[in-house]
Amino acid sequence: MLDQILTHHASKVRPISSLGRWWPNRAEMKRVAKPMVQSGVLGALIGVIPAAGGDIAGLVGWNRAKAISKHPEEFGKGSIEGVVGADTASSSTLGGALTTTLSLGIPGDSVMAIMIGSMIIWGIQPGPSLFERRPDIVVTIVAIMLLATLVSTIVSLVRTRGMTKLLDLKPQLIWASSWCSASSAPTPPRTTC
Repeated sequence: MLDQILTHHASKVRPISSLGRWWPNRAEMKRVAKPMVQSGVLGALIGVIPAAGGDIAGLVGWNRAKAISKHPEEFGKGSIEGVVGADTASSSTLGGALTTTLSLGIPGDSVMAIMIGSMIIWGIQPGPSLFERRPDIVVTIVAIMLLATLVSTIVSLVRTRGMTKLLDLKPQLIWASSWCSASSAPTPPRTTC
């Protein structure tokens, strides 16, 4: 990293510094509708499988989108169908993982394993009895997940324009700032025996 901070090689490639439009037009929506639906269903089903998670779902969603595409040669070069297929499948695992976690007490992915741990710490036993004994907690968890999805979508859309402006900075400044923030992170106190 230090080498990249100190050495400078001028690049003729201009980074992306503006987004243009971020909402797909009608032709793009028509093109991605089928991969989006199929990848969403696949992602939810993969989310139910314990320990599968979003990474596996993203790979399967991308592969499925390529299989049904009319232009599979564009995959690996930024095809909108591939991006939508992988991202939709990866994002839709949350519902399946949450279902398995709450109903069976088996974590669907690493995030749900942490959630089960925190529930047990608070004296809440996940599993079939949770729906009988504490339906209020189930409804609250689902509502919080929906609210978190909505808020994270809004925050992501708001901050995207500012994040692309970072690409206008010189790479040395980006490397130096990441070096400074990494080196200024607090370290745990050392104890001697």
